[in-house]
Amino acid sequence: ATYNTYPVNTSAETNNLVFQYLKTLNVSNHWTLNSAITASATGAFKNTDLTDSIFPKTGTRFYVQDNYSGANSTGHSSVLYAGCFNFSSPANISFWMTQDNSLNTSLDSIYVVVSTDKAATWTRLQGFGRLSASALLPTWVQQTVSLNSYAGQTIHIGLEGVSKWGNVIGVDDISVTANEPVPVTFGEFV
Repeated sequence: ATYNTYPVNTSAETNNLVFQYLKTLNVSNHWTLNSAITASATGAFKNTDLTDSIFPKTGTRFYVQDNYSGANSTGHSSVLYAGCFNFSSPANISFWMTQDNSLNTSLDSIYVVVSTDKAATWTRLQGFGRLSASALLPTWVQQTVSLNSYAGQTIHIGLEGVSKWGNVIGVDDISVTANEPVPVTFGEFV
């Protein structure tokens, strides 16, 4: 599928799954779709080192980059990505991710990546770390990255999770916006 109509809003709900493809870049894949929400009374994802459970930002499910179960010093990495996008400027991708202060020596991250060659290779645009010293409990933060430099091209957009023996990163409510009119402000004419 190629997306030409915007915005493209998606969550991890099965009836709204746009980001559904996986590509392992280094060693192994750590992306999963958290379905514990429908199977547990609390609807939460938790492991030993998280101070509290992660709940979905919205809905009943979210994407999980599970770095807790293993990595290496250079980092396992894999890309969760969608079909093709074609747009004009201005264009952005925004998403919600979790941050926490557990395992503070393990600097896991999520990168927004694009591919111009049918998902064969990926270019990192911007990265966001899981670790936040002020996040005593897992908390959701929104991230936004410009896609303007890819206007007029057909690209794949993805989220690369890099695991360095850290903890879980939740991702939810991904939105790609494009082709929106730029507001015009008129000044005073003399």
